[in-house]
Amino acid sequence: MNLSLFPTLKGYRPSWLVKDVQAGLIIAAVSIPISMGYAEVAGLPAVYGLYGSLLPILCFALFSTSPQFILGVDAAPAAIVCAALSSAGIEAGSPEAMAFVPFTALLAGLWLLLFYFL
Repeated sequence: MNLSLFPTLKGYRPSWLVKDVQAGLIIAAVSIPISMGYAEVAGLPAVYGLYGSLLPILCFALFSTSPQFILGVDAAPAAIVCAALSSAGIEAGSPEAMAFVPFTALLAGLWLLLFYFL
């Protein structure tokens, strides 16, 4: 496996930088409040929405070979997380929820890896 940082920068032209920065600022201005709202829908503090929005984008930008991608938080998983919390009898925003949600995300990731290798 070839793992390199910033593979999308191959062939990048410096003249694109200003437009790319403008696009990034516009996307951040739109996605930050949306991601914070979806975290609230899921019953979590708003900062979890920022984690779910910004960290995956940074990781994807570091290791992806695709210059075009759409990545971010979504309403459907937020509603599913809220339903999972309530079905487990965990109050939204509680310390138990703060432990339950990352653990559930880890299990979902492991499940996806399992099916990737099968």
